[in-house]
Amino acid sequence: MDINHDYPLIVSIYCGTPAIFNFLLENGANVNIKDNNGNSILNIALNKPSYLKYLFSKKSINININEKDVSGNYPLMTAIYKNDINSVKSIVRYGTTHGEDMSNILNNNGYTPLILAYKLKYKVVFGCLLRYLDVNAKDLNKNTILYYAIMEEDVTTVSDLIKYGANVNFIDKNGNTPLHLAIYKKNKQIILNLLNSSHNLLLNVPNNQNDIPLVYLIKSLNVYTNDYKEIISLLIKKGTNVNYIDKKGNTPLVYAIKKNFVSVVELLINNGANVNHYIIERDESPLMYAIGLNSISMVKCLVNHNADTNFKNSKNKTVLMKASLTNLEIYNCVSNNNINNY
Repeated sequence: MDINHDYPLIVSIYCGTPAIFNFLLENGANVNIKDNNGNSILNIALNKPSYLKYLFSKKSINININEKDVSGNYPLMTAIYKNDINSVKSIVRYGTTHGEDMSNILNNNGYTPLILAYKLKYKVVFGCLLRYLDVNAKDLNKNTILYYAIMEEDVTTVSDLIKYGANVNFIDKNGNTPLHLAIYKKNKQIILNLLNSSHNLLLNVPNNQNDIPLVYLIKSLNVYTNDYKEIISLLIKKGTNVNYIDKKGNTPLVYAIKKNFVSVVELLINNGANVNHYIIERDESPLMYAIGLNSISMVKCLVNHNADTNFKNSKNKTVLMKASLTNLEIYNCVSNNNINNY
């Protein structure tokens, strides 16, 4: 050490003598020492590229790649903040070669390296990290990089992440899968990318509100368009449960009736939805529910698809009785198809 209690290796950096720095490395200098401020050789060298080059060129040197600086930052995080692609490459390559996984290290805000680079919009650095780090590493909030890409509606990055093996079935703290999130953002392309991925997408996992993606989609719609018909059709084709029953006893069909989406109701029924499902919470059949909503188009749709016009609830109230309390068109539609016709 010198009079300031600094090691020769550290002094060589501060004095700007890379040749001496390299000489000391070749002669066995300890690379894991710290200066008087608690900074490691690696953290000091991050500000001086020529020294960093010498440091990583010595294959026999064992660098503590995950040694934090005095501010609590990992060397990789520091390099990312600087948008220093060369340092980032050097660090992750060294880590990969020496079996040091840096995928799960977190910065002071709880972000992984991948998520940090993405949030800082450092595309080149992000692309580099994507090739070396685990795409499914979670941050302090238990979110993966796929979560953030979906919430940003970043179609290109979502596609790239899927190609790199992103877990399309991860669940966030609200119980949402990536498909739930894409539906929440109403981003058709991301929804289709997820549904068309080669991964085994779980379509019948409910979130914390007890909604599977199909129900979540129907409940979130204000207007039904051909875009959503395509999505619902694909959900059905991929294996969603059209007769899923939530904690309230409702099925996707019930929610489609509530929204007065006749086309959705027809699509569901044509694909096996139970048109006579008993709605426990309401003590009604789907037809009675539609009558109560005073929707003649929905009533006609259900009747035409063999809805039970003779249904009687636990209070002995019949479909026809309920129809008699609405309008004549609904009553006639039901009575013309009612064999009891009271």
